Amino acid sequence: MSATADEQAFARLNGVEIRLWSRPARLLGEQGRLSAVVLETTEPRGGELVASGETVTVAADMVLKAIGQSWLPLPLDGEQLSMWRGKIETDADGRTSIPGVWAGGDCTASGQYDLTVQAVADGQRAGRSIDQTLSARRRDAA
Repeated sequence: MSATADEQAFARLNGVEIRLWSRPARLLGEQGRLSAVVLETTEPRGGELVASGETVTVAADMVLKAIGQSWLPLPLDGEQLSMWRGKIETDADGRTSIPGVWAGGDCTASGQYDLTVQAVADGQRAGRSIDQTLSARRRDAA
């Protein structure tokens, strides 16, 4: 995914580790819980990114998929997202019609702007909502 130098600096300032020339190859985990992502390194060759065959495994408990400007709305675990005019419908906190799935940015029907700024604001709002949801689940489980 491309990002300007300013976007990369902002991400690093906020604790994001940027791995260049890498793409997800596999998700690892057991019993429906993610434990790691296997990244495959790539190299530019003939105007395309080609797999180098080298991988690195990074511990993870969550995956956020950036779907960009186009997306094939296939069912997630057999459930279909509610769509409006080709975009994902969300509530004010970014929740979709599928429990446990949030969306934000220009893929959503609620977006006011078609910009990274909108996606960042949506991500912050959804992040707070996700934290509240998971905290409530932990409290209920205790």
